[in-house]
Amino acid sequence: MENKKIISVVGPTASGKSSLAMKLCSHFGRDLVSTDSMQIYIGMDIGTAKPSKEDQKLVKHHLIDIVSPDINYSVADYSSAGKACINKLSSEGRGVVLCGGTGLYEQSILGKINYSEEISDLSYRAELEGLALKEGPEYIHKMLEGIDPESAKKIHANNTKRVIRALEIYKTTGVTKTEHDRLNQTEPEYEYIRIGIDYLDRQNLVKNIDKRVEAMFEKGLIDEVSSLLRKGYLAPDTTAGQAIGYKETIEYINGILSLEEAKEKIKISTRQYAKRQLTWFRKYDDVNWLFADKEPNGDLFTQALELIEKDS
Repeated sequence: MENKKIISVVGPTASGKSSLAMKLCSHFGRDLVSTDSMQIYIGMDIGTAKPSKEDQKLVKHHLIDIVSPDINYSVADYSSAGKACINKLSSEGRGVVLCGGTGLYEQSILGKINYSEEISDLSYRAELEGLALKEGPEYIHKMLEGIDPESAKKIHANNTKRVIRALEIYKTTGVTKTEHDRLNQTEPEYEYIRIGIDYLDRQNLVKNIDKRVEAMFEKGLIDEVSSLLRKGYLAPDTTAGQAIGYKETIEYINGILSLEEAKEKIKISTRQYAKRQLTWFRKYDDVNWLFADKEPNGDLFTQALELIEKDS
């Protein structure tokens, strides 16, 4: 397989993506580029299931540990950094395996982004609707002018629905509607093959998620969160502060939840997140799905190699 075609491994959290991606990197002599929106943060290791130092020695990883947890890193920031990284590796003759569960990050590299209605923040939408009623439509239009002046010029102040949608897109994704429109006019830059991991019996995925949560606490998640808090990170108004596993552990540290309640809350939130990830990736008809619990052909690596060989 030529190095120029990107291999992207996608799927829900705790499905085995990282293990498969590592094997593919070793087999093809490639670097791994993370498409995980939480592994970008320095010091957030255990709760994000960041690759170990040993794994990072075996395979070169990119776009992890790149910003401090007080930075709200947008998908536009990631898209720019990700493409620059891939282009640099390509110029050096290095192939790439993308790996991660943040669908918006992966799609910002591989193709056009479609911010459909399913990418939404209903509570924020209701908040904006309330502001428009209380303060008038000009008030929220001024808000839009502050973050996306080009869209504000195109959308009349009285068109409250479109103004709110533009603000909601930015709040949800970190990308302005103007940037969204620009991205949707850009043709994909790379050839790629997508490989997705799922389970025939979703209870097997649930078991993996529960085991991962327990393992995180055994590895020292509480100490990790406590250390980040002492450094002034994980404020509730930051992306990192709202990360699954971190916000619940903060509630435990603050005495709001018991340890078992915190664990259970993380497990439930992670299962819900896994469901959203699968919904996202199921939208794309170019994902080659493999099932980790399929018998007798349960070897994901062998199956992935067969797919890649057929695609090359």
